[in-house]
Amino acid sequence: MTQLVEYSGERAYYLERGVGRPLLPARITDPRSGRFTDRLLLVDSGADVCAVPVLVLRSIGIELEGLPRVRSGGTAGAIDALEVDLRFEVCDVAVTARTLVPLADGFRTCILGRDPFFRLLHFGFQQFEDETQNRVLWRPGG
Repeated sequence: MTQLVEYSGERAYYLERGVGRPLLPARITDPRSGRFTDRLLLVDSGADVCAVPVLVLRSIGIELEGLPRVRSGGTAGAIDALEVDLRFEVCDVAVTARTLVPLADGFRTCILGRDPFFRLLHFGFQQFEDETQNRVLWRPGG
């Protein structure tokens, strides 16, 4: 028997060039200075951690010099990235998380990765023939 899960929030997929993407609004904050920016995050169950483009760090005043540099691998291969702790507020959850900042040219998407959010929130996806009806759903997890 399938258990019915009640979700506490939902948001329509964001349509970009006719393609629906599960994006959620979030506030990204530098926990040291308190400076923040509001962005849309792509819910990505294939991403281990969150990732943001360099321009997000610049917009909240974080200097790139001195940040740890790491090599991160995924399905598209290995990339060079910076590593920084950022505070994310999304779906009524606020948490500071290790975040990758890929140095690859053209990286523009903010990504909501599994750690720690998929431990704190349960996500569901409703998909319909008409993409304008698609929804990403969430409820507190734990």
